[in-house]
Amino acid sequence: MKEENENGSTIFFSSHILSEVQAYCRSAAFIKEGKILLSDKVGKLEQTGARKVTIRGDVTKENLTGLSGITYTEENREDALGFLYNGDIKKLLTVLSNENVKDLTITEPSLEEIFMHYYES
Repeated sequence: MKEENENGSTIFFSSHILSEVQAYCRSAAFIKEGKILLSDKVGKLEQTGARKVTIRGDVTKENLTGLSGITYTEENREDALGFLYNGDIKKLLTVLSNENVKDLTITEPSLEEIFMHYYES
């Protein structure tokens, strides 16, 4: 596929394994129920501005209800809460300063997490 693409061919590649999309594709589209939800260069899709937040401690979804910008939430194993956040980071930290937080990790989301946000919305 790479060789054909380097020779100027356009290749449509469909996969639910997003690491393959990241490895082989320059552009990607998220499709749901036959409609394109989002389409762009893979690098741009990875730079949505959202951050993946993982909080360990006694923090629940209810503790975060006043925050806007939480776009995807899931409860992880043990005492962790994870979500994508594209709001004001200072507001998030202010809310968390009043909670029992044992650990906080903020990273960039993977392409799969971005896809799941758009697909489940």
